[in-house]
Amino acid sequence: VMAAGHYAVSPLNFKPGYCHPVWRQSRNCHMQSWMMGLVSGIVLAGFWPALPPWPILLVFAGVAIAAHIRPTPVMVFTGGLALGSALGMIHGTQLLQSRIAAECVGMPVTVKGTVSSLPRVSQMPDRGRMQRFEMMVAELLPQQCEGPQKILLSYYGEQTIAPGDEWQFEVKLKKPWGLANPGVFNLQAWFAQNGVDAVGSVRESGKTQQRLAQAVNIWSLPDRLRQKINEHIGEQPLTAESAAILRAVTVADGSGIEPKLWFLFQQFGLSHLLVVSGTHVTMVAAAGFILGAVCLRLLAPLSSRLRWLPGAAAILSACFYGALA
Repeated sequence: VMAAGHYAVSPLNFKPGYCHPVWRQSRNCHMQSWMMGLVSGIVLAGFWPALPPWPILLVFAGVAIAAHIRPTPVMVFTGGLALGSALGMIHGTQLLQSRIAAECVGMPVTVKGTVSSLPRVSQMPDRGRMQRFEMMVAELLPQQCEGPQKILLSYYGEQTIAPGDEWQFEVKLKKPWGLANPGVFNLQAWFAQNGVDAVGSVRESGKTQQRLAQAVNIWSLPDRLRQKINEHIGEQPLTAESAAILRAVTVADGSGIEPKLWFLFQQFGLSHLLVVSGTHVTMVAAAGFILGAVCLRLLAPLSSRLRWLPGAAAILSACFYGALA
């Protein structure tokens, strides 16, 4: 509800088509109804049990256009609701069209692409080291299985996977379904929010497995730096638990924290400290501000012209840490 002062409309008494008497003959009233309808349509689209057939999209578009023929608050709200529903339908259709086809689930396929995330390393009791990473797909064979643009893979080989590298794997994929129980982490929503179109594992007996290129682009630099820091932490004389905690608070890699340690931190109410949060960013920004202030003291003759230095150092430090984590 966009208003100020005594003209404000409380969201508790808002009704579709309601306008404050002062607004009733103005465009603000129509804009208010339009925005409420638009947002409501987008939100409601997420609760549909199934996407309607595409001809319904034409009906929604027709309702949105017809609402402007006689622009009363109720009609404008209805038009916004129809447009929001259409946008939700389009987004949902695009999301599902890129998912792996049902006939390709569990079938060995060959994929070429670029590693687009920091591989999370875990020690599996029966299969040794596992590296889990996201890959942007450049080519997927056979052709009838094309469609997924980003996949999440598990790799159990000896090679070290690095962000930005181009690989070719023989994999088995499945649809990105996961647990969505109330009160726990919604893996299904995470797949959708991150655009993961399929999940799977690299076949150990695959004959087409090879690194095609060690390409480095500007988008992979933060993840490559995170991996270097991970490796450097592993070389330090630290216990496994200490190294895992240090990785979590520096580069947001909690894959090394064992379930028992997670449970221990949860019992003491400290689990939120194991992930990068606003507290960590604020601490880094404060350190950057102090460093900038010290530099300003050392450059006393130019202090009047460099008053912006502490603030700039704080912002740059926070941005760097945010990109790193």
